[in-house]
Amino acid sequence: MKQMKTLLKSLIVPKLEYALPVWSPPDKTCINLLESIQKTFTRKIREFQMWWDEGETWICETGYWKRLKALKILSLQRRRERYLIMVLYKMISGEQKAIGFDRSDITYSDRRNLIIKTPTRKGKSWLKSLR
Repeated sequence: MKQMKTLLKSLIVPKLEYALPVWSPPDKTCINLLESIQKTFTRKIREFQMWWDEGETWICETGYWKRLKALKILSLQRRRERYLIMVLYKMISGEQKAIGFDRSDITYSDRRNLIIKTPTRKGKSWLKSLR
């Protein structure tokens, strides 16, 4: 199980998380498609399988979330959410260059602590401000 976990974390997950701050899956279909790769890989780990005599093959009866808990890893969606929160925090604190908005859009107030100006959606004019 340890070797399969190492393979997953060193060969598969980095490819699925490449350029994450720039692109993150926009809808549930894409998220499920990416997650299915990890689901399929963890299903093939022998410790989660049992021999099925009728079909003379190995089958996995352990649920995906139980497999993740046994491997002590997070789902890809959870990892993406945590990483994006960390990147956003770094952009707000000034540790990292902001992607998509200028540092001048961030102001601080006494009452709310932090204010980020975002483009408004009045017609299609807000698209021109992004170009």
